[in-house]
Amino acid sequence: MEKVFIYRQLGVMLHAGIPIVKALDAVSRSCRKIGDREVWQETAQEVSEGNTLTKAFGRHQDYFALVEVGLVRAGELSCTLAEIFSDLANYYLLSNNLKRRIAGAVQYPIILCLAMFLLIMVISIHVLPAFTPILESGSGQSIFTRLLLEGITITQTWLFWWGFGFVLALMVAIYKLYGSAPQFTKNMQYFMLTWPLLGKIIKSVVVTRFCHTMSLMVRSGLPLDTSLQIVGLALANYPLAKVTDEAAALVHSGCELGEALGQTNYFSPNFIKTINVAMQSSHLEEALDRLSRFYNEQVVYSLDRFSSLVEPLLLAVMGVFVSGLLLALFTPLYSFMDSL
Repeated sequence: MEKVFIYRQLGVMLHAGIPIVKALDAVSRSCRKIGDREVWQETAQEVSEGNTLTKAFGRHQDYFALVEVGLVRAGELSCTLAEIFSDLANYYLLSNNLKRRIAGAVQYPIILCLAMFLLIMVISIHVLPAFTPILESGSGQSIFTRLLLEGITITQTWLFWWGFGFVLALMVAIYKLYGSAPQFTKNMQYFMLTWPLLGKIIKSVVVTRFCHTMSLMVRSGLPLDTSLQIVGLALANYPLAKVTDEAAALVHSGCELGEALGQTNYFSPNFIKTINVAMQSSHLEEALDRLSRFYNEQVVYSLDRFSSLVEPLLLAVMGVFVSGLLLALFTPLYSFMDSL
């Protein structure tokens, strides 16, 4: 959220007529993180030495995203930096809201799965072994009891825990080695789009960010082909980057934006129709804003639906596990009591 406040402060100060160097120096002092403060101080120093703000941003590529550099460059060329900073604040506000909604939707299922796993481990190690003599002495053991005895036997061996630790360490090592590799990220992004419900949510999130970012680019006055290239790189999504690269090449060769996006088979027909109508009426910026709000509402609805489907499913799985455990425990106990 810090960039939201920084860009809002910059927009307000530039609207008030404060020079850019003083505005940059003021926001650097308001940063809470030392690293962020140093970046903005160096940026203010470079601008005070006569460099452009675009060049100063470009020297800190690990902090400033490509969309920030592109929009600032357009703002400097059109003398609309104050509006650009306000747009960037809204851009990060939308991104943070989307991240918070997604995190909130998946947080409960993840916590519930971890709690189930820990509960199973505690019961298997500390509780069930005490019932093993009774379970083994019972006559007419059910399939649940036999499975439970096999599970207790397995979890009491060192081989199981060594194997479990090895698999866990192997998964962590693979993620550390290949998790940040471009090819691994690319394959995962394409794979996630094939998931039944999550794939649709992920695509809606990407389209929402595309519409909002593209709207900022159009508002800043950048050419459409350049805007498409910047958006594809800035969003760091390989499926979208491929689409925007193809569309940028078509637009550069003289194709209309709606036709270029339609040939990629990534966007829905209604999306393409809206873009075509907006291009004909010269209201592309407003149409992209409306599309961004529409897909944002679709993401919220899909996340609520995802939560309403996953939570009962997890509770049902937990109920089946508990029911099986109770059957496995009480069937031999009843047999033992009848034999007394």
